[in-house]
Parts: sequence; structure tokens; C-alpha cells
Amino acid sequence: MKSYIFLLFLLFLLLGSLLNAKEYNSDLLHIHATIFPKILLTDTQLQKKLVDGKIKIIILHSQQDQESAEKLKQEILSLYPTIDNTPLSISLQQYNNVKDLEVATAYYELNGEINAIAHVNKIALKNRRITFSLNESYLSFGTLFSLHIGKKVSPVINISSLKRSKIILNNIIFTIVRIQ
Repeated sequence: MKSYIFLLFLLFLLLGSLLNAKEYNSDLLHIHATIFPKILLTDTQLQKKLVDGKIKIIILHSQQDQESAEKLKQEILSLYPTIDNTPLSISLQQYNNVKDLEVATAYYELNGEINAIAHVNKIALKNRRITFSLNESYLSFGTLFSLHIGKKVSPVINISSLKRSKIILNNIIFTIVRIQ
């Protein structure tokens, strides 16, 4: 019976891969929605990066991740209608439109093409904006933060991207992050 269930599980995984399905685990989205806004608070220049008096987050996603991006947006807004008494605004933008990347306080990256991820990171770091990804491997392409989820959840920071960006973070963050 166990092997039958395991085979069904593998079949569903295979079908999901073949169809390029990217449904994210709701618990994982919840963890990210809880931690990402708290990381923004460590930016010592956050108030200077507001857009129209709001903390504006852009969630970047592929076309097939539209629903997951919307879920993440709703999750963050339900947890944090404001961050440090500042209103929060979240918009969604597809990676195929990154040439026209809107100005934001921070960028959250769902899975996408590496060229688009690198482009977003280049613009964000040039403008001293925090980038955060669901995919820890994106740190290799300039993303500033991600989460490592193992026995415990640990924020991970790309220290070379931080240095290049000249973003100044509150020192408290370095007591809780893993440095890559």
C-alpha cells in the first residue's frame, strides 16, 4: 500500500513538472509572507524609499504563477496592513514586463527565467532596494535575501550583493541570518 501511494505521489510530481505547474505550498508562502516584511524593517533607509508615502512591494512572477502571486499578496496584506505604521501597497508584475520595472520599495521574486531575475536584481541593487526570493538559488544571480528551510527556518543574505547595493541594514539582522 505504501509503495502504491508513493508511486501516485511520483506520478503527480512528474505530471506537474511536465505541465510546468508551479503551485507553491501554502505553508511555504505563509512563512515567506511572515518574514519578508520584517526583513524590510532592517533597512535603515526604508522611509526614504517609500512610493507615494507607502511601502510598495512588487511581486514578480511568471504567467503560470499568477495565482500563487495573488495568494502571497493576500497573505502579506492580511498579516501586515501596515509596516511600522506605514501603509503597505503590493502589486503584481510578470517577468515578461521587467523591461518596464516599476519603482518600488522592495521586490519579491517568485520563480522566473534567470535573465529576468538578474535584470530585476541589477536594477534593484543599483537603486538600493531589497530583493527577496522564494528560490534560494537566486542568491547566485544577485538576489539579496531568501530563506533556507531545513530543520529550522533561517533567512539567508547574499553578502556580496549587499556590499554592491550599499543598502545599510540594522546590525540586528546579522545575528539571525546565514551569510552566503
